[in-house]
Amino acid sequence: MGIKKRHIANILTCSRFTAPLVLFVLPLFTPLSIKNLSLIIIPLALTDFFDGRAARKWKSSEGMGKSLDSIADKVMIFSLLIFAYHKDLIDKK
Repeated sequence: MGIKKRHIANILTCSRFTAPLVLFVLPLFTPLSIKNLSLIIIPLALTDFFDGRAARKWKSSEGMGKSLDSIADKVMIFSLLIFAYHKDLIDKK
């Protein structure tokens, strides 16, 4: 049966919910560096870009998908901010 094209946008959106897990587990196994962070951030940003394109291309824009996209964006950004604050990449004034 396989994955239908109209579900690809939601799958890409849901993949961004893994951001907190990856951000907090990865430093346990590898040293913190800009390269390692970019290996996380760039694919997450690309999924945000391509899920919108896929939804428009295959006309699968729906209420749930829009809501999931908005929530996934917030989860991704907040987890990046918490990670950066915890690792002293943001000033704690």
